[in-house]
Amino acid sequence: LIKGDTLSIEGELVHSKAKGRYDVSVVASTLKKVPMDDTKYDNTVVVSGVINQSYPLKYLDKYGKSVKVLILKNTRNDESGRYFTLRVVAWNKLAESLESNYNVGDKVLVRGKLESKEIFTGDTSVNLHEVVATSISKVTNHESE
Repeated sequence: LIKGDTLSIEGELVHSKAKGRYDVSVVASTLKKVPMDDTKYDNTVVVSGVINQSYPLKYLDKYGKSVKVLILKNTRNDESGRYFTLRVVAWNKLAESLESNYNVGDKVLVRGKLESKEIFTGDTSVNLHEVVATSISKVTNHESE
């Protein structure tokens, strides 16, 4: 591997604290070089977890869109006993499907684009990491074993 290579990384998302701030990292289990022109891999992640919170579906009439926000919790906690959570955003038909077919406590597999935002509250800034979902599916007990 050389600088500039495009990689497909499989691993576990972990929550870590550095310099007083929490961040998201990937503990890689496999790395695979992919063609530079294959944009289907651009910033795509697949994560699994349990729906910990589900906010009501919102319709944005001004834009003709609907949005649903979930909070996923991983099924393992870190060495301090805390669980890692990740915000998941779904739009339009996927958002409407989530509203009617998924519940808090469902184990799911989410594919989407990983995005980071910096949010300012007064003198403090917080990094918000979220997945903008392109697909979501339920995971049965048999699939998770």
